[in-house]
Amino acid sequence: LFGATWNLTKEDSGNQIERYKALVYAKVQYYGDCTIYGKYDYCIIDNPPDIGLNVVNALAITDEVIVPVKVDEDALEGLDIVTEQIEDAKAFNPALKLAGVLITSYQNTDGEAAGVEWLEQKTDFNILGIIRYSKKVAENTFMRKPIYEYSPCCGAAQGYKKFVTAYTGKAR
Repeated sequence: LFGATWNLTKEDSGNQIERYKALVYAKVQYYGDCTIYGKYDYCIIDNPPDIGLNVVNALAITDEVIVPVKVDEDALEGLDIVTEQIEDAKAFNPALKLAGVLITSYQNTDGEAAGVEWLEQKTDFNILGIIRYSKKVAENTFMRKPIYEYSPCCGAAQGYKKFVTAYTGKAR
């Protein structure tokens, strides 16, 4: 994504925020109709936790935002900032909404349980799922496989499977 952001920022011509929208409906000369609009039920755009040009472009074309969050004080304080950024992005994408948060790397400690309880009490943040911490997730970064292939029985893989099923309404 860094390379894509660099390419977007180094060009002076055109509206940089509208670039992703153009890609959604693009027609490519040699490959025919390459539009992705209407071809997929879900398209996941994974972005870093910043408000760089790629994130702004992703917000311009998406319907829903799911914020993965590790339960710690800094991440929970950052949720208010993310909410404000999503509200600001509605200026160029009125359909945009915050679907909720996905708690990741959860360990059932007193501190993290208190963080989840705090999130549950805040009406702004719908908790879509809780993914338990697993060493297998860190190991898996070297294997380059989906966690449900690398270690399908680990708590994290089961948590992601449960989340996807609940979110999409489709069992995998």
